[in-house]
Amino acid sequence: MPAMKYLLIVPLIAMTTGLAETPDTSAALRPGVHAVRLREPITIDGDLSEPVWQNEFGFSTFRQRDPVENGQPTQRTIIRVAYDDAAVYIGARMTDTAPDSIIANLGRRDVSVSSDRFNVFVDAYHDKRTGFYFGLNAAGTQYDGVLYNDDWDDDSWDGVWEGKVKVDKDGWTAELRIPYSQLRFQHAAQYVWGVDFSRDIPRNNERDYVVFTPKNGSGFVSRFVELDGIENITPPHQLEVLPYITSKVEHAPHDQTRDRKGAVHRAANTRCQAIVTHPFFAKADRRRMNNDRDVKLLRQLEKRHSVIIIGITALQARQNPRALKAILLDGAFELAQEFVSAIRHR
Repeated sequence: MPAMKYLLIVPLIAMTTGLAETPDTSAALRPGVHAVRLREPITIDGDLSEPVWQNEFGFSTFRQRDPVENGQPTQRTIIRVAYDDAAVYIGARMTDTAPDSIIANLGRRDVSVSSDRFNVFVDAYHDKRTGFYFGLNAAGTQYDGVLYNDDWDDDSWDGVWEGKVKVDKDGWTAELRIPYSQLRFQHAAQYVWGVDFSRDIPRNNERDYVVFTPKNGSGFVSRFVELDGIENITPPHQLEVLPYITSKVEHAPHDQTRDRKGAVHRAANTRCQAIVTHPFFAKADRRRMNNDRDVKLLRQLEKRHSVIIIGITALQARQNPRALKAILLDGAFELAQEFVSAIRHR
């Protein structure tokens, strides 16, 4: 199990205190974000040229959290939100007066590097305590995780979503597609979610938010602004399928045998063993399973299909690597389909 990381999130417009200089961010004064329904499919490529990203509901009310708390951002950020029956979409334009100074360092997923960055925070359940976040840096590195207890986050959760960026003469853009299956919300005729957005400009040591936790305050999710406009959608089953493959290659001479805890012996050809380990179940999130019966079924199938070993000679793998990949993916999807079928027909 991955180690849990507990990080205090510090976003951007302060709540009312007794100090005269602290701005009032009561619910009545907080800005709102409006989502529009897509009329035609869009391509997630970081290019915001589609008509939906030119609508009148652009949102640009950001404030600094760092370095000057509640200061005016040095660069403008414009957000638009769209949706269809399957997902919510975010298009963000990060304008920059010095686009050649944008820092775009590529990193591993969820590994923070010095880079311009954009984040989306969503409390779809609207309980003002929990949610999810999704982010992209200017090089396209993805960040995501869960929010809980109002102030805390955990980046060990990896959602299934799409995001692309593009750097141009006006700055850079980010385009995200977040399926409803990655969120948690109850059915309603019209939806009101809590949302927040942030932007990092590392060359200025700057972090801008729509709303933020003051440096002497607490609470993050409870401060989110409201997102409205989403209607006539249905919450999907909380199930995600993301097969993956881990592999290991061992080489042994023709006349040599090897023992690995008494389990493996080789003679004859050098062979490549590809091991598919819980291709589906490792990505099933037990915290979001619908009920105890689903968890029990999951455990049964995990036990039965804990490891599948497909042996293919190294020569075969070199001659037809595409066929090798197809075999492994077919095996992964077969297990995923078995689980889905068992739930639907039990």
